[in-house]
Amino acid sequence: AIIALLIGILLPALGKARAAGQTVKCLSNVKQFGLAAILYAQDYKNQIWPIALRNQAGQRYWPPETVAPPPGSPPPTNVAMWAQTVGPDGARAPGLLYQYVENAHYVGECPTNKRRTATGTEYANMWSSRTGVDFDYTMLDETEGIKLSSQAKVGYVAPQYTPNWRILPAGLATQLTLFHSVPIFFEESTFIWNQQYRDGMFGNEDQLTTRHANGGHMSFLDGSAMLMKMSSDGIEKTQNRQLDFECLDMYVNTKLLNTSWYSISDQDWRFGYTQPYGWMNDPR
Repeated sequence: AIIALLIGILLPALGKARAAGQTVKCLSNVKQFGLAAILYAQDYKNQIWPIALRNQAGQRYWPPETVAPPPGSPPPTNVAMWAQTVGPDGARAPGLLYQYVENAHYVGECPTNKRRTATGTEYANMWSSRTGVDFDYTMLDETEGIKLSSQAKVGYVAPQYTPNWRILPAGLATQLTLFHSVPIFFEESTFIWNQQYRDGMFGNEDQLTTRHANGGHMSFLDGSAMLMKMSSDGIEKTQNRQLDFECLDMYVNTKLLNTSWYSISDQDWRFGYTQPYGWMNDPR
């Protein structure tokens, strides 16, 4: 009876300690992702890596495609170049980030989720299979080409204020909450939409996970990483666009004028405006 009592007392404490350890490891992983991007930039003209190849018009495309999809098309399913490269024959290989991190296979894996889908299916082979979730962390693709010296400011509005503006109305600019630096990588929610669009990118309706005490990790252009607890209804399995923080809630500005806050995500698809490499250095 005494042993059973002790087990009953200790098990919850051990569970909390295990969860805390997983959170620390996850923070370390996403921080490595951010530092890898910075190291790449230091080697390549002070700019973060490209997210995809570009045609002569400057439009992004994903190999083995040969032309950019027209405005309004859904995003391609091939993963971004930071994560994987895809040859003409469709064969996949480690992407640009993995030149800069050690223990590469597991650095993209939250120790709590372990790259599982919502139903618990695990990944099989990171470079050739689409089983499970290839990455628990995904990149805000519009940060491609951003300079380490960028003066860009990024903020977000409450979810109920995001009906689909390309430029945030000046009256709502005062409602923005600023990040301390430009966010690059997000611990994306498996449910919304990481397992459906395994493209390695954070955009549109994608959401931050809440698996770590109602929060998820982010890494930033200044080399920092943090556990962030964003707006949420507390039910990660369902999408509530009036309460849950998503990528569409974020805006960027380099002029700090209330009339110059531009929606970051997927302007190519939503507004037919091509965001060139390095767009966030001078959003317009």
